[in-house]
Parts: sequence; structure tokens; C-alpha cells
Amino acid sequence: MKSLQPSSEQLSALTIITRNFIAQLKKSLVQGKINGHVFVGGSFAKGTLLAQDTYDVDVFIRCKEVTPQLIDHLGEILITYNSQTIRVHGSRDYFQLPTTKQLIFEVVPVKKIRKPREMENVTDLSYFHVAYVAKHMTKKLAGEIVLAKAFCASAGVYGAESYIQGFSGYALECLLIRYKTFKAMLKALVSVEKQVLIDPAKHYRSAGDLMRSMSESRRSGPLVIVDPTWPERNVAAALSQESFVLFQKRAKAYLVRPSERFFAEEAFDSQKLQKEATQKKATLLAVSLETNKQAGDIAGTKLRKFHLFLCEILGERFTLAKHVFRYEQGQTSMSYLLLKDKQSVQHGPLLSMTKHALAFKKAHPAAKMAKGRYYLTLPPVTPQIYLQQKVRKELLVQMDISRFQID
Repeated sequence: MKSLQPSSEQLSALTIITRNFIAQLKKSLVQGKINGHVFVGGSFAKGTLLAQDTYDVDVFIRCKEVTPQLIDHLGEILITYNSQTIRVHGSRDYFQLPTTKQLIFEVVPVKKIRKPREMENVTDLSYFHVAYVAKHMTKKLAGEIVLAKAFCASAGVYGAESYIQGFSGYALECLLIRYKTFKAMLKALVSVEKQVLIDPAKHYRSAGDLMRSMSESRRSGPLVIVDPTWPERNVAAALSQESFVLFQKRAKAYLVRPSERFFAEEAFDSQKLQKEATQKKATLLAVSLETNKQAGDIAGTKLRKFHLFLCEILGERFTLAKHVFRYEQGQTSMSYLLLKDKQSVQHGPLLSMTKHALAFKKAHPAAKMAKGRYYLTLPPVTPQIYLQQKVRKELLVQMDISRFQID
């Protein structure tokens, strides 16, 4: 199998660049009179980095207080250092600094806290997450974690972003610390039908204690992993039921017949989808979307929300055999929908509602009576025309979609 981890040469290069960046960042902070402790976090710091074309290295600045003014000032300092600095808006703004085509630093201001319960933002826990994973890390465990990350990435369920709703890297690290091996993790989760409750650090005495103590919104998903560093947080809160079911399906297939293909992301092929549509006697509808919202999680979430809206309204008139949402980065996405026509019937009023029933019959002379009411069989319509009729300009504006095009 092709190595799923960066080569020693790549890691060495990343380490050197990161050290130089940290040294320069510390100098810039001193010159800008920001008193902050700099540390590296994320997969790079934990030794669980998955081989990729482009690497994101998380760099945190721990400050006594994180205020809007401090973030503004930090932005000014970083832009002076790197004119390509991008400010990313979120629950707390952070910054992206492209350095090479293969490396992007993400600089995140966090509050310097002594205990997890003092956190004001989930990113404040990052320091404790690194320490927890590092305490359990071995070379073998790192390899098992990378296997899990590659497996989930190939299934499209790796990432806690709202447009993915999958496993975060930290969630997989916690799972592997709990189950020790990738295969053991799959076997534990593959056939679970009800919610899975996992408490790695044994914060709670029982499942009942957990359910009573953690808020309902945090424990509503298919998988609850109690954060070892903070018992009130579910590490897997971002994971949706749809993503978990997809993960289980892939896990079952892998356990039956293990193969390297489960760890490689397949290049998307619209022709393959077209072939599948032909086999199912369905129509393949491709829709390109664009939003003017900030690229990344915000844009991806807006575009995915509209994709699901398309699925909903098309499902009223057609049988949705399959749908695929494609968002890489930027502000655009593609929606692919496999649709089969179905006889659509509009229900009219009950005959006992004489006035309304007569009005319906007058408006629709072709309506037929059955089971005490009028029914109207709607004429055939193509998915393209149906969608054009349903999606109005006002709706696009309301849902922050700047371009809607049926390809």
C-alpha cells in the first residue's frame, strides 16, 4: 500500500519551515506588543498527519484575553509579515497564511486557560487536546489513526465542517486511543443500530449519568464521544446520521473483503454517474451553484443547504435515486441528482366540502373522483423545467445563492 503518512523527507521539510515560521511569529508578536504563548497543534503536533497535496499546520497563540481588538491587531501584524494573509470568520476569527503551494499556516488566537472549564471557545481546548493525544501516542497508534483518517476521507466522511458532517481528526484520535486498532474500531461501530456512547476518560459513572449531565443538543447525534479533557463536550457532535450510516456501510464492506481501495480517494467521475443513471433508467441532473459567502465552512454550508433543498423539492415530483454534493473549496459547488419520473397526483378537497370541491373541478376539468375527493394527475414534466419553475430569484437571494445554473 502506498504510504498514507508523509515521508520522512516531507516531515523534515515541514518541521524546518514551521520552526522558522514560529521564530519569526514570536518576534512579530513582541514587536507588536502582543503577549502570547505560541504552540503548534493539530495533526502535525500529534504525529497523526495524513499524506496530502497541501498541508495545513495549526499554530495557536495563547493570550490572557482574546478580544475583537486583539484579533484585529493580530491581523495587522500577520498582514505585515505576509501580505497574502486571509482572515477567516467564524465563532472566533482566525488567519490563514499561505507560505508555499504545499503548506498553509492557520494562526488561531485562543484564551490561555488553566482548566478546560474556563474555556470561552472550543479552540481554547486545543492545548489540552494535544497534550491528551501526545500522552497516549506511540508509533503504532499513530499508524492506526492515519488508517482511520484515510478510510474516512475516502468515504467522504472526514471533517467536522458543516458541509461534511463527518468525523473530526480529534474524534478519530479519541476512538483509536479507546479501541487501539483501526480494525477493532470498525468492528465496534459497524453494526450499532442505536446511539453509541463512549467515555474514554470515564468522566461519568454510567450511561444514564452521562445522558442526564450532558445537554440534549450535544448528545443528539449517532455517536457520543465524551471529550477526555472536558466532560460536557461531545467530540463527535458534528457527525450526522447520514455520514455515520455511510461509514458503517463502508466498514462492513471492508471487514468482509479488505482492500487498499478503501484508503484511496477516488477521483470524481461524472461519466460514471451518467452510466449509473442509464442503468437505473433515471435522468442525471447537474446543477452548478455559487455563493458570495466566505470560502470554506461558511460557503460550503450555504451550498450544501441549498443542495438539500433541491433534493427536497425535486423529491415532491420525482423519485430521487441518488444525490451527490461536490464542494472542494472556494465559493462554488456541483449538485448531481439521479431522478426517476413518478406519476404525481394532486389531492383536491373532499367532496363534502362542496364549494371548494366544485371550485377545484372547475379549475381542473380533468380531475377525477375517488375515495370521496377529487384527484388530479399532473402532466409529465422534465426535471429541468420543474426545477426552473420552482427556483425563483427571490429564493436564491434569500438563501445566499448568487448563481444557479442547470448544466
